[in-house]
Amino acid sequence: MLSSWQLLQRNWTIAELHKVEGLDEPMADYGVLTQKMQDLAAEVQGQLEGTSIYLVGMMGSGKSTVGKLVASALKYPFLDSDTLIEQLAGCTISDIFREEGEESFREVESQVLQELMPFKAVVVSTGGGAVVRRQNWGFMQHGVVVWLTGSPELLSRRALRDGTATRPLLSQNNGQAKGTGDEYAAAVDRMRNILAERQHAYSMADVQIPLETSPSDPGDVGAAPAVVAYRLLKALSERLKKDAAAREAAKDFEIKQSGEVPSSMRVMPSRGESAATSAEE
Repeated sequence: MLSSWQLLQRNWTIAELHKVEGLDEPMADYGVLTQKMQDLAAEVQGQLEGTSIYLVGMMGSGKSTVGKLVASALKYPFLDSDTLIEQLAGCTISDIFREEGEESFREVESQVLQELMPFKAVVVSTGGGAVVRRQNWGFMQHGVVVWLTGSPELLSRRALRDGTATRPLLSQNNGQAKGTGDEYAAAVDRMRNILAERQHAYSMADVQIPLETSPSDPGDVGAAPAVVAYRLLKALSERLKKDAAAREAAKDFEIKQSGEVPSSMRVMPSRGESAATSAEE
């Protein structure tokens, strides 16, 4: 029986893994990648110690798909904030945008993220605009925030492939015939503008994971989600090791006196010196 991540990846060919750069070694097949992910996930799980993971990024970045793979590897529950919003509101996100406007949607989104804040050991996929509200960062920074990054062109191809019906910010006022070059050009232009508005907020993430197939080849729709999930786990492990080393270094930090103490500064005697002085008196 195929595992959950293999089922999600059934539309990707093994050939696409062969051209991926940046992995420890070439992947012969998905079985090799699966084992590497499992080994890495076991290591990361211990490093996280129950800390949750929040995925942020533009529409089309694959937060839900990658999030499910990472959650499965870590044996964490997976939660999608957009799905929770629809359950809470009793209607689709597109309906909320159309009937109540974006501001109402953002209010509900913040409410959902606040409710998720106390949860431990979960992977949360957030909406593309969750980063724009400062209060949301207060909720998400109780966990590790990971940004899935991609160019406007790559993100547009992925979003158009999946359809824009559930993406209000991309489908609104498009005015272009579906399936045409004009539709793609309009999507890229819209995606570029939105990304420019959110770039600073996204850059606050703890870890950034590229979606391109490789540094030299962005690919039509980028790297396979399983490869992105592997990159995420690897980058997360490296970041957690770095943070742990920094904490250990801070414990060993000592203030050492250098040079003469200014005459205006009163030097307090050590505890041992105070005891000796009292005995003499």
